Amino acid sequence: MSTNGVMPSSFLEALDTSRGYVVAILGLPGTGKSLLATELLRSREDTCLLITTSENIEFTRNSISEFSDSLKDRFIQVNPGTVSVDDCVGETLSDALSPFIDSSKGLEHAEVVIIDSWSSLLHQLNKSDRARMQRLITRKARETNNRLVLVAEGDLAHPLNVSLRHLSDLVVNLSKIHKHERMYRELVIEKMRCHALEQEAFLFTLHNGRFTSIPWYQHQYPAITIEKEPIEDPSDQTVSTGNESLDDLLGGGLKKGSMNLLEVENLAAPYLETIYIPFLSNHLNLGRPAVVLLPEGWSPDRFIDGLKRFVVTEKISHQVVFFGRQTSGDLPNCRELDDDPWKTLQEIRYESTQLEREFNQTATALLSLDSLENRYGVRAVRSLVGAVTASLSQTGRVIMGILGMNQDVKSESLSPNMHLRIEDIDGVLSLHGMIPRSNYLAVKPIRTTGFMDYSLIPIE
Repeated sequence: MSTNGVMPSSFLEALDTSRGYVVAILGLPGTGKSLLATELLRSREDTCLLITTSENIEFTRNSISEFSDSLKDRFIQVNPGTVSVDDCVGETLSDALSPFIDSSKGLEHAEVVIIDSWSSLLHQLNKSDRARMQRLITRKARETNNRLVLVAEGDLAHPLNVSLRHLSDLVVNLSKIHKHERMYRELVIEKMRCHALEQEAFLFTLHNGRFTSIPWYQHQYPAITIEKEPIEDPSDQTVSTGNESLDDLLGGGLKKGSMNLLEVENLAAPYLETIYIPFLSNHLNLGRPAVVLLPEGWSPDRFIDGLKRFVVTEKISHQVVFFGRQTSGDLPNCRELDDDPWKTLQEIRYESTQLEREFNQTATALLSLDSLENRYGVRAVRSLVGAVTASLSQTGRVIMGILGMNQDVKSESLSPNMHLRIEDIDGVLSLHGMIPRSNYLAVKPIRTTGFMDYSLIPIE
């Protein structure tokens, strides 16, 4: 997904009305209000932008420097100085705003008028006139069928901001949310008159200096699937994750002879396939074998159903051995978990060694730790993972462990070489690195290439 600017569709649809409509964009400093206003200016040719502070003027000039003079003509500088609300009279919205500007050129024919910031403009009036001006300007927009977008900042509980929320038809609140000692950005539509609201919270990024709303994650396969040309190992010391963006995040893929951990918010959600299918399909298409310990409740058939779209079924049958609690006796490459955890570990090692001898390639393992915990308990899982990790330096194998965030086994007790957390934020599949450390990144599926691929978009 490009971060060249994307607006929420419901926001744009509300501005397509032929009636007067008032939009309030609220948020504390640094939340992205001006970039949202600038993106709106870019998206509609019938829009003009009134800029109040010198900081906003310079910022806007820099942010649209790559665009034509016709776009630059549509932003208007507000003159500093005190204005009386009694001077803000006339039949049109342009007339009401004329005391604040030198020329109404660009404003007279605009259908959408953005004022950034409305809070600064109000400070050019006497304190006693500010509430009156707010009522006057919103009424004038409705009378003249203009769409008026007011960018306000500061405490949302401030009386003027409370009043603005009541006067507005659409209220948008931008905020920075801090979680796991990291930050992501959220746009919340508090209300929207006269329009259906299917989604009220949006994840967005200011990456590359553009406001970009990130759509809901939808799990689906490409309409036409192809077998992808596999990605070779980035170096002699690493193997590829099957995705170039993730390889870059990890500094060149997964280290050979390492225990790696994917900590997933919801193991039942199908978005787990977005991560493991590129990894495992790339591994198999390079001619390498694998051992898979299935997630709790997953059958081999369910696991294979997604994988076989990108890997020839015969490869899965010959190069993969499945372990699990719900395995099918009809499949020769499936094994039931033994009652003894150490015997299970011995069988996994045995199958890995047999596969390596047959294919003359190092085997990898995809291990769902929830199945182990449910079968053997927390203490046994810690001991098993510890034993596996201790032997990896000798075998050179890469282990990918899958851990649910709600499990009793905690990631801190497993000492992985790589640790990613995957969770849903406002309907967007996101991940952030614990080891190596990274900020939040949105996982954007790429389906146009015909295989399971994705890009990672910084949420900043």
